[in-house]
Amino acid sequence: MEKKASRYAQISSIANAEPIGSLLFYTHLGLLLFAALGAYFLFGHLEFVAAYSVYAILLTAEKKCARAAANTGKTSLYPTVLSLLFLRAVAFNVIVLLVWRLDGDVFKMAALALLVTATINIMVFHATYRPVMACVVAPIASSFAAIATLIIMEESWTTASVGAVAVVVCVVPYFGLALSAAQNQWQELSSTKDALDQANRLDAIGQVASGVSHDFNNILGVIAGNLHLLELEHDPNERAALIQSANEAVEGGASLSRQLLTMGKQQALRPEAVSLSALIDTFIVFCRNVFPASIAVDARYTEEDPTVYADPNLLQSALLNVALNAKTAMKDGGTLTLEYGFEKTRSKWKGKLQPKSAFISVSDTGVGMSEETIKKSFEPFFSTKPIGDGSGLGLPMVKGFIEQSNGHIFLSSIEGKGTTVRLCLPVATERSQPTEPTTAPISTAVQKGSFVRILLVEDNRELRRILRLMLERLAYDVVAFESGDEAAGYLSSDPTVHLVLCDFDLPGKLQGDDLLALVKAEYRGMRFILMSGFAPTEKFADTAALSKADLFLPKPIKLADLQVHVEGLLDAP
Repeated sequence: MEKKASRYAQISSIANAEPIGSLLFYTHLGLLLFAALGAYFLFGHLEFVAAYSVYAILLTAEKKCARAAANTGKTSLYPTVLSLLFLRAVAFNVIVLLVWRLDGDVFKMAALALLVTATINIMVFHATYRPVMACVVAPIASSFAAIATLIIMEESWTTASVGAVAVVVCVVPYFGLALSAAQNQWQELSSTKDALDQANRLDAIGQVASGVSHDFNNILGVIAGNLHLLELEHDPNERAALIQSANEAVEGGASLSRQLLTMGKQQALRPEAVSLSALIDTFIVFCRNVFPASIAVDARYTEEDPTVYADPNLLQSALLNVALNAKTAMKDGGTLTLEYGFEKTRSKWKGKLQPKSAFISVSDTGVGMSEETIKKSFEPFFSTKPIGDGSGLGLPMVKGFIEQSNGHIFLSSIEGKGTTVRLCLPVATERSQPTEPTTAPISTAVQKGSFVRILLVEDNRELRRILRLMLERLAYDVVAFESGDEAAGYLSSDPTVHLVLCDFDLPGKLQGDDLLALVKAEYRGMRFILMSGFAPTEKFADTAALSKADLFLPKPIKLADLQVHVEGLLDAP
């Protein structure tokens, strides 16, 4: 793994050194082309044009291959990239030697200047990893040796030729030492950067842990206090109020958990085609009902009606977070402006060309933000609101959701003039929308009052006990297991199961999605509910596992909701 990571880093360093399409890349080729054409038209040397053509082809192939390997992570292209780099360095030094062979001292000086320039180029762009540096240093050292040999051939062993050779022989080791020092400096800089990144990550983890522990301790305090009072209270109405308070605290904890998952781009999304005009219409009505009369809500409608591919509920939640921030920023009144439409051009985000996208822009005329506040606005638990008025998870949650939906977010603000948040999301296409799963009709033997067996798979012992008791109180026959392996073994011996209620993360070989695939492939008509408090992004990126399940339930699960969902699935035609 370490070797693969090193190779990927080397490929990336080559791709990023005078990257293809950059000003440096075109300047590099342009200057050499100018020199080659000058040599041809002034002196009639066609070999310069031929050498330049080979060099240009090798340089372009090297950069394209390195960029493709860096973008896809294909370290198998590592030998190819290094070979192209080496051959390109050889071609460059062939050009240097051709310049040296021209008559006139000025061309001798030009050849040496090219070698010096190439050495500086190595220090700037390639003094990163020793294998990369070796590919370009070896041809340059060979050129110095070739020049020394040519001097002797042209001048014989005269005082001048011996002096010139001595200079060349001395220069090569010096350049070697300078390149080695540059490489060591780069390694030290890289190590320092890695250490700084690690420190920043630990600091971020500390901030998140501190914020989460603070909020969850408050939630646990409410639950524990209600349970304690419940033991002492005998009045039915008071007991009901205490139970309701505890349930509300649990819902608050669940909400905080969902915010953290969304912020970390780990929330299970249910994306679908969403019309922005319909979304904005609904949202404007909400804002006008909730916002004070001092805040005007203005929508800039267009003839366009973009349809984006996103989770509609989480998109509404994201807009709500942005709008509430705007409301706080306009305590003395102002205007909230909503705008939407297609992005006119395909933009680049983190170096990658984005697919066609649409945008929703939310602007306010509030107090605005300072440059320092803008930099921290997406940090978890950072808030300019008074303690207790905000969790600091609003914008981080929005950013997490938008980026998990393959979109991006921009924020601009001017102190005293207001803030604009622009959410960009991919446009829905037929290809992006999953087909509706087909579910075989459940056995007609499952009728109200008849025997129904539920297979429960949950690794947490206490939660498994509570779910089992709840389902048994609903008159279901429940078979419970800790792991997917145990559940699969049971199904192979006794497939008389009507519904599987299964956690996603399980001990053993079979995870929840593995058991889901097994059930849908081998047990036609068996319903499957997948539940999880943590839905891994890489598993659900294309919603494949979710589309196979009859239902996905995020934890914590309300037992009343569980009853409705189970009965609904079993009664479904």
